[in-house]
Amino acid sequence: MLRAWVVPASLLIALGAHPIATSAATSARVRIVASTYHPKLFNTKVGRSVTWKNLDGVNHSATSDLRGFFDTGILDTYMHATESMFAAGTFPYHCTIHPYMHGLVQVRVRLSATSTSVGDSVTVFAASKSAPRAFRYDYAKRFDGRGWMTFRSKSSKRSITYTANRAGTLRFRSRVYNANGKPSGWSSPAALTVAS
Repeated sequence: MLRAWVVPASLLIALGAHPIATSAATSARVRIVASTYHPKLFNTKVGRSVTWKNLDGVNHSATSDLRGFFDTGILDTYMHATESMFAAGTFPYHCTIHPYMHGLVQVRVRLSATSTSVGDSVTVFAASKSAPRAFRYDYAKRFDGRGWMTFRSKSSKRSITYTANRAGTLRFRSRVYNANGKPSGWSSPAALTVAS
């Protein structure tokens, strides 16, 4: 007979172990331990959620450096908060109590397909339906390793349709402007393979 032992993360950490953060299909976890975000750099996709869990002995927060993107509020020890990543971009964040604590969330655009043929269309999602209406989006593309080209600027459209006009590898990225007109960093790219 097999027996499973459940060991609290706090005990593992006290013993010097570092539990591995796992991610489900729609959410992922960032741990706060020893006044540090683990991992410091986190990648996800538009529409997924991130949960910050405070495993430290003092209160912390995870607050986007730019207003309007996410803010967990103050997390007491062993508390957690989940925030929806409703727009693509790169979002530096910090702890409001401990300003030396920093992390980074990169939210990748989502594509309706990862491969297509010349003449077919794909949808590029820069934001989910829950994104605030006041937000605006830049869309950029790069073909076969050439430079990035912004082809839509400050668009109110949360997604766009793009028709592939030649074979190769096409990459898309976007960034979002908050209600005050301040942009996030560019998202990490999503690749589309276009066959002839």
